[in-house]
Amino acid sequence: MMASDEIKKAEQSMSAALANRAWSSAEKHARSVLKTDPLSAYALFSLGLSLAAQGDEESGEGYLEKAIEIDPTNFDAYYNLANIYLKRNDYGMAITLYAKALIQSEDNHPILYQLAKAYESSGENEKAIEFYGKAMQQVQIRAATFIIRA
Repeated sequence: MMASDEIKKAEQSMSAALANRAWSSAEKHARSVLKTDPLSAYALFSLGLSLAAQGDEESGEGYLEKAIEIDPTNFDAYYNLANIYLKRNDYGMAITLYAKALIQSEDNHPILYQLAKAYESSGENEKAIEFYGKAMQQVQIRAATFIIRA
């Protein structure tokens, strides 16, 4: 069993590993957190993402689904789960999951872009154009905000 401060340290290490795309390290830290807190939505998400990134998409899918069950507001879990379905050419499920991610993070340009890509792949070109446009609009807004701050 990990103490509270050890869990926080493992979560920080897990976050750093995810940011650096150090998937095996993120997996290790996620598993250590889950030994103490098996319902940690963040650890479940991190483990799912790490496994999928290392090629074990089936296991990653299961952990991402568990993360969503525990925290249905986790747009990153929806997004990464949708990416798995998009890669499998299951465009309907990918579109559904990207749409759920957008409910939680409506101005998120990567989600908008991936949703457009899923629509395009499914042959729904009008919807694809709509969401590519929304993604570009968000990129322009972010760029303008960055320039104003600089």
